[in-house]
Amino acid sequence: MDLSSCRSNCASHSSRISKGGGAFGEHKRILADAYAGGGWRVPELLEQARAAEDLWLDSVSQVRIERWNNGRVALLGDAASSVSLFGDGSTLAMAGAHTLADHLAAAPQTAFARYETQHRTLVDPRQANIAMAAALMVPATRVGIATRNLASRLWPAAATAGWLRNQVIPRRRPAQVTT
Repeated sequence: MDLSSCRSNCASHSSRISKGGGAFGEHKRILADAYAGGGWRVPELLEQARAAEDLWLDSVSQVRIERWNNGRVALLGDAASSVSLFGDGSTLAMAGAHTLADHLAAAPQTAFARYETQHRTLVDPRQANIAMAAALMVPATRVGIATRNLASRLWPAAATAGWLRNQVIPRRRPAQVTT
């Protein structure tokens, strides 16, 4: 396989990623350290990364703050309640803007605090779920990696079993009410 124009996506835990000039060599070292000793084609891929002229590394983070408002200033959207890379951000941003608009129209003096209290009921559970999903997708231990890999291998069988169950056992339809 020709890896001269290889594109790949790697995910690992690292607090060492920095941004800005001069980070290119550091990013290559971080990648090599994270995947050192890997089997299969990992050594070949790492060699291509060492020789690459356009390697890009970035961090994915979620910042949670205690308060979204202070005086006459309030945070909205991802500034207040980032959720994940997998969506829901726009939906939550629009819901938050609507909630804030409602509270501003009703009582401007207390709108920010009431917006935050109400909107957190949507955001907090989603942020907790994302933390769990991230731990499952990018485990930090060998046991976690083995568990994730096993689950990904078993997932097709579980999905097939669910489909078969729906084919064999018909769903009950709600009783029809006639008048």
